[in-house]
Amino acid sequence: MIPNTHNSLFNYTWQLLNEDKTLQAFEKILANRDLDEKIRDPWDFSDMKKAVDRIKKAIGNKERIMIFGDYDADGITSAAILLRVLKEMGAEVSCRIPHREDDGYGLNMKFVDEFIKADVKLLITVDCGIACPHEIKKAEDNGIDTIVTDHHEVPLVPAEPYAIIHSRDLAGAGVAYKLACALLGDEAEKYIDLAAIGTIADVVPLTGENRVIATKGLKKMAETSWPGLEALIKVSQIDKKDFLELDSHTVGYRIGPRLNASGRLGDPYLSLKILISDDEKVMSMVEQLNQINIDRQDLVRGILNDLKYDKNDSIIVIKGDWPKGVLGLISGRITEETGKPSVVLMEDGDMLTGSARSPEFFHITEAFQKLDEYLEEYGGHRKAAGLTFKKENFEIFSSKLKKMLSLDEIPPKTLKIDAQVEPSELGKDFYEKLESLKPYGEANAQPILKFENVLITKARIVGQKQNHLSIEGKFGQKDIKGILFNVPAEVDIAGKTVSIAAKIKKDTFAPDGYGLQVEDVMVC
Repeated sequence: MIPNTHNSLFNYTWQLLNEDKTLQAFEKILANRDLDEKIRDPWDFSDMKKAVDRIKKAIGNKERIMIFGDYDADGITSAAILLRVLKEMGAEVSCRIPHREDDGYGLNMKFVDEFIKADVKLLITVDCGIACPHEIKKAEDNGIDTIVTDHHEVPLVPAEPYAIIHSRDLAGAGVAYKLACALLGDEAEKYIDLAAIGTIADVVPLTGENRVIATKGLKKMAETSWPGLEALIKVSQIDKKDFLELDSHTVGYRIGPRLNASGRLGDPYLSLKILISDDEKVMSMVEQLNQINIDRQDLVRGILNDLKYDKNDSIIVIKGDWPKGVLGLISGRITEETGKPSVVLMEDGDMLTGSARSPEFFHITEAFQKLDEYLEEYGGHRKAAGLTFKKENFEIFSSKLKKMLSLDEIPPKTLKIDAQVEPSELGKDFYEKLESLKPYGEANAQPILKFENVLITKARIVGQKQNHLSIEGKFGQKDIKGILFNVPAEVDIAGKTVSIAAKIKKDTFAPDGYGLQVEDVMVC
């Protein structure tokens, strides 16, 4: 650990993840992450045969099948995969997605009652269901066999459906894709671009099978056969060569947020219709979705500008009059800025409903499990969760949650650096090796490297808002060029010798065609 001092431009403590002096920088990077591309046979899921046999029986008997999904990008792509697969197999299949404001998260009794009246015989949940024991029991008691496909944490009282296809390693879309593989065999690979969107957008670790899904899926997006996705790519202004270069940001920051937008501020079916439409005129729906995303960005920006909370709390718990669809975005920004867990709530009648985000060091869903007696429902992962509870429990819930984490347990704001690189290591071979690590994502972040003793020869403020710093320097005998985003106005490092923590990016104007995206600077 490199101590945090006033010399860190962004007040970070630098943590070198690998200081093995017997290894080269790229060898250290590989040692820091598990990129073993393990592929799980879909038939290894204990209930897969049972699920597949039941689906085929339903198709053969012309029973009505209902898919129930979540309203985020992972749930939408999961539903799109299985809708397309089952229709291809000749099924009589429909889909329901809850409205975030009206229905909340997950399967609820309103939908179960609808399915009973509609004579549904087989219900398949995607990206949800594992935490809906009462709803699934009612469905089963009324003659609806239920297959749960999910990836969320198993709650204290899990559902007991006809069959469970569950994996904590995959995204919801990855689990749905494994079911598709069992149903169609190799033919299912045509759906891997949809699976990749859910996988990347849900921020699951891009290691193991997720890495395979993301890699193959990104490549397929460059030549996708789905008109809606094609139109979405066009509106998102994505150059298809970015897919071939395995740029996961195209999904994480352009496609995913747009698919999420309809569930946050409007009708979640809009995103689903786009992904399952074979109408070449789907562009009008995509343009509508794009405008919803613009409205969402404007709304969140305004809320964050006015947001006030106590930064001295160990866990930040706030409530306000905000749309349910943006609570997770607000919580995420608070956690990003403070380095602390956060819970953001809104009033819903006599209940409070909210979203929570947390840094890696604190398991937010396990914390909610310990407060189960005060909550009506909750679910999620280590770093993200949702919850609902009675307003009368706000003070005791907030107090007990904050006591679970003392201020001295909160680690300093840390910048994790893969390895220190030497000037002699830089060159075409090293850059190509870095490219081989793509696609980047959770648990396989783009490497940050330490460049020690860099003489800054030029430094100038650039950008429309004059808040970025363009630098040039000497690193040993190597010329380097880089950019620091959102720097403090008083930065003055020209002529100084510094240590730089940076990612290496393609830059046609930089030496050797690669420049630095600088994350932090320490004056030596």
